[in-house]
Formats: sequence, C-alpha cells, structure tokens
Amino acid sequence: RLGNRCVFDPSCSHYAEQAFREKGFFKGVKLTLIRLRRCNPSNGGTDLLKHN
Repeated sequence: RLGNRCVFDPSCSHYAEQAFREKGFFKGVKLTLIRLRRCNPSNGGTDLLKHN
C-alpha cells in the first residue's frame, strides 16, 4: 500500500493540472488517464509532461 505518497514526480495531481493548462481539456483528460493507468508500486520516478 502506498498511503498518501505518489510514486511519480511530479505527483499525479500536479501532472494533471499541468496537462489541462498546457494541452486543453480533451488532451488533458487523455494524458491524465494514461498516467493514472501507469500508477503502481513497481512504476514511478520522474515523469514530466512532454512539451511538444
């Protein structure tokens, strides 16, 4: 169990906020869902939003 810690940096909530701000609603939803699917204890590390 992870508790209140996110395995990613930035946290999933910060990643989602950045995705919505920079990519818009629909792309932000897509990127956030992809990120959340990768969230598990064996994954993690630095995962920045790509700026292309």
